[in-house]
Amino acid sequence: MYQKAVCDVPPKFDFSSPALFTDALLQYADCDLYRDGDTWTHRDQPYERELRPQDFKHFNFEHPIGQSAFFNYQSMAAHRLLLTIYESDFLLLPRSGMHDQYARFLNFYSPDRHALGQLIRPRLERYLFTFLDEEIDVAGDWTEQQLQQYFSRYMEECARAGALPAIDVIRSSANPENALLTLCIQLAGDFLVESSAMSRNAGGRYGQEQSELFKILIDEYGYGVHARKHSTLFENLLTSLGLTRDLHDYWQFYLTSSLALNNYSNYLCANHALYFRYIGSTFQTETMFIQYCRQMADLLRELHPSVDRSYFLEHAHIDQQHSLMAYEKLVKPTVARHGRKVIPEIIRGFEAARLLGRYADSDFAQQVQWMDDGERYKALHAHIYGNLVSAGFPAARRSYTEPIHDLSVTHVHDADELVHVDRGELHLFNGKGSHVALHEGEGMVIRKHRLHGAWVASPECVYTVHTLGDHTEWL
Repeated sequence: MYQKAVCDVPPKFDFSSPALFTDALLQYADCDLYRDGDTWTHRDQPYERELRPQDFKHFNFEHPIGQSAFFNYQSMAAHRLLLTIYESDFLLLPRSGMHDQYARFLNFYSPDRHALGQLIRPRLERYLFTFLDEEIDVAGDWTEQQLQQYFSRYMEECARAGALPAIDVIRSSANPENALLTLCIQLAGDFLVESSAMSRNAGGRYGQEQSELFKILIDEYGYGVHARKHSTLFENLLTSLGLTRDLHDYWQFYLTSSLALNNYSNYLCANHALYFRYIGSTFQTETMFIQYCRQMADLLRELHPSVDRSYFLEHAHIDQQHSLMAYEKLVKPTVARHGRKVIPEIIRGFEAARLLGRYADSDFAQQVQWMDDGERYKALHAHIYGNLVSAGFPAARRSYTEPIHDLSVTHVHDADELVHVDRGELHLFNGKGSHVALHEGEGMVIRKHRLHGAWVASPECVYTVHTLGDHTEWL
């Protein structure tokens, strides 16, 4: 006779075990696809993405980050890893054909590797996104009328918005064309697979709201006309700006905040328990994007009159409809069907998307400033290095000896650092096509949380990196 299992029998595997997580993490990352590369960009290689797996054994993902650690290196590394895990659920094929990439294709979609990714995904999500629950307060006895007023104020605020932060940053940059390219690279990681995260909620059965969400989805996919698919329009923009159009060609130049925005969409959609947060996030994104796209289209016309602006012009138009649909056809019916208890979750998703957007604005602004001020930070080297010498080098330091064309994959530091070239020539890259050349005896300050990488331009280069903390204390 069949007998149900006793409920208090302990599970065979302890999925909360740090040891199990670490074993799965290291095994997942032990893959040629994820090792350090020798070029800054990929060319139609959707399965290769530098994760710096050699660093994972030093990380501890046990305790979630706080807001203050959002831009730290371990956070960036976790976001790179998490996006790779999410995208193993999407079908990605080389635009130019499989040819010699079939082995990489099979490796990327290996069932065993996929299972390992799903095992480590929940802890990475907790590590990266738990802080949002602490930063966002949704306390209160929310009513449908209060929610409508809350969202109506936001729509009015967006409609009245002046120049948006990213637009201001580009216009005020010493090199606005380069700043524009940097922004487009940040958008590419998401826009080239546009709405793939949303498609995770297209299946199932949850009433009329499902069909309304699908209407937004098929808009994004150009109603089956590939030339009108929104990701195709973005490809055309990249091409007209002189950038490549293939997925993650510029993987090494994604900022932490750009990875986080992409991952947050996947996080909400891959975890159906977060569906109500997702529709709040969708309303925020669709509403904010109206003004964003209008201003981007205007900026492109100013800087590059002949560039293909179709992507932003299309969104400036269609997202007016999507914003109303998201509220009238998704949020309101959902609250009517499921009750007021879901309102705090809708608000939480909405506010988290806003908060991550503000982080992205700040991150982008600081990176552009860091790129603009490369020579200024180089000029600070002599004085700071002299003070280090006089003090007997009390700061922690690490020395490296590297051969010609050796490339250090982009990363960030958790404190200001000073690089000093002891022998040879080193190029410090702070963006796509943007670097500062450092010769023997020269160096520069590397700002905390600023994306950078290095490339050896001499037969051999010996250089030392000094951890400063706050570089101004050494001036």
